[in-house]
Amino acid sequence: MRTNRTRHLIAMVIGIACVLGLFAAAANATPAPASPPEVQATLERPPAADAWVASRFAYDNFGDSIILPVGLDGDWGTRRSLLWFDLSELPPDTLPLSATLELALWWGEGDAVVLAAQPLGGPWGEFSVTWANQPALSVPAITATVPISDGLWALDVTPLVYEWARGRQPNYGLVLRTEPEWRQGQRVFFSKEALTRPAPRLRVAYVLATSTPTPTNTPTATPTPTRTPTNTPTNTPTRTPTSTFTATPTPTPTPTATPTFTPTPTRTHTPTATHTPRTVSTAIPLAADSWIDSWSTTANHGSDLAIALRNGGAKKGLVRMELPAEAAGQRIYSARLKLYFTYRSNTGVGTLKVYRLTKAWDEKTVTWVVPWEQPGATGPSDLDPTAVGTPTPLNAINVWVTLDVTEAAQAWANGAANDGLLLIFDSSSSTEYRFASREYAPKAPSLELVYGVAEPTPTATPTATDSPTPTATPTDTPTPSPTATPTPTPSATASPTATPTPTASATATPTSTPSPTLTPTATATPTATASRPAPRVRLPVVAKDWWVYYSPWQNIPR
Repeated sequence: MRTNRTRHLIAMVIGIACVLGLFAAAANATPAPASPPEVQATLERPPAADAWVASRFAYDNFGDSIILPVGLDGDWGTRRSLLWFDLSELPPDTLPLSATLELALWWGEGDAVVLAAQPLGGPWGEFSVTWANQPALSVPAITATVPISDGLWALDVTPLVYEWARGRQPNYGLVLRTEPEWRQGQRVFFSKEALTRPAPRLRVAYVLATSTPTPTNTPTATPTPTRTPTNTPTNTPTRTPTSTFTATPTPTPTPTATPTFTPTPTRTHTPTATHTPRTVSTAIPLAADSWIDSWSTTANHGSDLAIALRNGGAKKGLVRMELPAEAAGQRIYSARLKLYFTYRSNTGVGTLKVYRLTKAWDEKTVTWVVPWEQPGATGPSDLDPTAVGTPTPLNAINVWVTLDVTEAAQAWANGAANDGLLLIFDSSSSTEYRFASREYAPKAPSLELVYGVAEPTPTATPTATDSPTPTATPTDTPTPSPTATPTPTPSATASPTATPTPTASATATPTSTPSPTLTPTATATPTATASRPAPRVRLPVVAKDWWVYYSPWQNIPR
């Protein structure tokens, strides 16, 4: 009897230690770290196809040439070069932040050759394209001045790649030509067939437009079977008693203290889901636009269908756009102002500069003198004197021109007052350009904005769960008292005795909020049925001392 009780006691102590160990592991658990912010990736590609065409050889193909010539030549006529880059590896939700076309210049002639890059409007074959069957040109056109010195030359073609990556235009490649094409001058670059020279390359830096929350693992309870012994009766011969009466002691129950368990709260950490920052791409229409005129200082042009720009700042454009509320305080990846130019007074070329205005103005009342500190918005409180981005070439009409105004948009997101932008055309010739205003809906300006939203990362919060705390409750143990029982006469009969047989019982693995409750099990009240006493087992000292002397749970010796 004492042997069985000792076994139960040892098993109980081991089980309690395991459960407490699992609670401690759950309490020390920390949630998985938040996913890092989106990483800017780069794709670099040589052209999958390149060729050039010549107006005086309208039916000849030059797809296997080692050069890519551009411009007017006395023998060949007007020459153009075509390139196509395979961008199929870009994810479908790509947001290009920058795209740069690099070309290795071989030689050139003419002091000021302006090169234009335009998307092609249809498919073409590297070894079949000619001047006669070349695809039509599309928009927008990107222009830049090409130096005459040898070496690598780079052109920002982000607006073109942006349209392709976002699915707004099919990717048929681009054409390189001079602007204007009737002016003498040319540049000759190396093609991908020039194996000993740098081939053309397109580098695209991008991020993904969307991202989804990334959950972290939360422990859950799963019962795991373990094998514990249970008693199964087996047949063992015992003796049959005869009716001779002698006085032998019979146990009488006496209460002693035994530990039982009462749940008390323990603080554990519950991991929660974390989120990756998302990237947003949106097109924002202008909130206001106008232009001011030094030749008519009191005239207002807030309702005009076009915004006029004249060299030297004689006519200046004003635009304002409102950023989304959630972009406040966030990172601005890209902000590009798109303008559609519809008119120019002559073939003069120049550059377009952008400045951030620092004085509020009204579209319906603004003039050359109102509301500025100095006429023409030139006062210290009227604008930031540092130009936004780099000057943009302006030398064609009926094309979209894209201005990089990321610096201004970031300043607004960081809390600077958003009073819009001032546009100034700079040229050595007396030329006027005009672009469609927001009142002309078919070609209205817009701001293409890409920004990131850094969502807060949830952290683990402690929650109270139950863990066992022992308390003492009385249970019955036998004490001897005399009574008469028969003295047995041995005869062999079969009666069951207990032998252990393993069976499966469930033990719990850690959960986020475990709440185990242990209930006491009944102890048997024995009666003597045999004159032969059971063998005595010497208990370990620790178990004996704990059972006899250390009834309060907190006094268990360490």
